[in-house]
Amino acid sequence: MNTTTYIVFVFLFWTTLFTQNLLHAQNQSENQNDSTKLDSNQDQQETFFEKIIDYVEFRNEADRQQDSTRFRSKFVISPVVSYKPETSWGFGIGAKWLFKFKHATQDTRTSNMPISALYTLRKQVVISSGYTIFFNHENWMLKGNIGYSKFPQQYYGIGNNTSSKDEELFEYQNILFEPLLLRRIVGKFFLGGGIRYNNIWNMEYEKDGLLERDKPLGFDGAISAGLELAATYDDRDNVLNAFSGSLYEFRHAFYGKKVGGVPFDLTKVDLRQYFKLSKRDDVLALQAYGYFSDGRAPLGELAALGGSELMRGYYKGRFLENNMLAAQAEYRFPVFAPIGMVVFAGAGEVYHQISDLRFSDIKVGYGAGLRLRIVKSENLNLRFDVAKGEKINFYFGIAEAF
Repeated sequence: MNTTTYIVFVFLFWTTLFTQNLLHAQNQSENQNDSTKLDSNQDQQETFFEKIIDYVEFRNEADRQQDSTRFRSKFVISPVVSYKPETSWGFGIGAKWLFKFKHATQDTRTSNMPISALYTLRKQVVISSGYTIFFNHENWMLKGNIGYSKFPQQYYGIGNNTSSKDEELFEYQNILFEPLLLRRIVGKFFLGGGIRYNNIWNMEYEKDGLLERDKPLGFDGAISAGLELAATYDDRDNVLNAFSGSLYEFRHAFYGKKVGGVPFDLTKVDLRQYFKLSKRDDVLALQAYGYFSDGRAPLGELAALGGSELMRGYYKGRFLENNMLAAQAEYRFPVFAPIGMVVFAGAGEVYHQISDLRFSDIKVGYGAGLRLRIVKSENLNLRFDVAKGEKINFYFGIAEAF
């Protein structure tokens, strides 16, 4: 086993965890001051883009009243334009419901229920929603994903050193249903669980091509269905785009045959930390991520390196394996309202077993991006990123990468 690689990643994990203590006092003081300032100024001035959004928002009359004790829920419908290397340009419609339950107190963060439907230039159909709902006092939290996709995708083989020359297309349909209900135990620490159903079917691939020759488990479709346990610590000040706070999440899923699925176990670890570095909203965001299967995962559940959220600069699924370790850092800063910029870098590797890790095999990506704040009250941005990894890729969409 290459101990250097292991030590580097452990260092990244624990640095993410413990640097919170170094800046906690400073962030707490600044957040209190900023919170007071925000409460007094929030309704004084809207950005040009927020005024446009007002035309597509649906609010009840009580929400329209200037009542600072009540959160004014927003239901926004708008056209959606996005770009990713995996999809090319996508066009469709999106809706986002930002709300709090009646009589919600100040310690309850804004719930977020988005849904989008896209059709891309590569003839892909993607309907998805990734939601987070906070009940009053945040005693309970409901989060998860639901979606359908019809998706042509590239396949390069399995492993951390596959060749881009082996690229071929395969197509499939997919339904994902993944609700998690968590109970607050103490502070911002939650425990809970749920179910996960992931059905991949109608696989179409090249005759005598690489995928048909490799025949990995699930190459002709598979169902993953089972129970998922979760432990989450989440004290971020904003779920959509945090200025400060942390998210530490552990999930472990048990999949079985009883509902026709493939039996395997899957563990995911997601550690995020956000530091507000100045009163002008400079933010340092850190993430460390681990994905670990027991070696029996089907093709659609393998760790996939790359994408618009983690390891930008690589096509999502460019490298596939049973396990993955990755980390990234992003520095976010305003230029002038409502424009901001970011610079970022990430590193990661997929592997079959830990003895396969090699420091020389780590993949690196880096880049920069522009931000356009469209909903000031929720710190929601349009995002345009350019990243250099295996290739130069760019990404356009709504909300931050992490």
